[in-house]
Amino acid sequence: MNYELLVIGSGSDAIAEALSSARLGMHVALAQPSSARAGAVSFAVWKQAAGNLAGRGVSSMKVLRDEISRLDRDRKEHDQNELNRLGVEVFSGDVRLVAENEILIRDDFEVRSIRADGVLIASGTKPMRPSHFCFDDRTVVDVDSLLKLDGFPKSVVVVGAG
Repeated sequence: MNYELLVIGSGSDAIAEALSSARLGMHVALAQPSSARAGAVSFAVWKQAAGNLAGRGVSSMKVLRDEISRLDRDRKEHDQNELNRLGVEVFSGDVRLVAENEILIRDDFEVRSIRADGVLIASGTKPMRPSHFCFDDRTVVDVDSLLKLDGFPKSVVVVGAG
């Protein structure tokens, strides 16, 4: 299979790049590695959820978790509809780069060779946990463990924040 652009990744940046390239008329494939980190929520979803709940006097982590889940579900459904509408072919499985412009992707049923004029690897990120901080997922948390808290912290210090 030959494409103008092959995007490798499963996060919001990979999907956004595949969509914007398809909107420019490119023949695009999106390879989503099965090893991608499940459950990662984009910052845009967090920000929108906080904005939606601001001013409502919401003081429950459950309400925040529910709003983030709803928005993330809506975003994923919208993205899938756009990928389909724009003809972006999506492949999922074990992705191996085998040449400069070629990957092999293995799913439960077959191995496919996919070639493209250009390849973009959108690797995504995960929170870093420096060893000199004592992460206990209760008082010292990262973005992944923040939503697991029972309640809102009374105060917060953000270190990093990319």
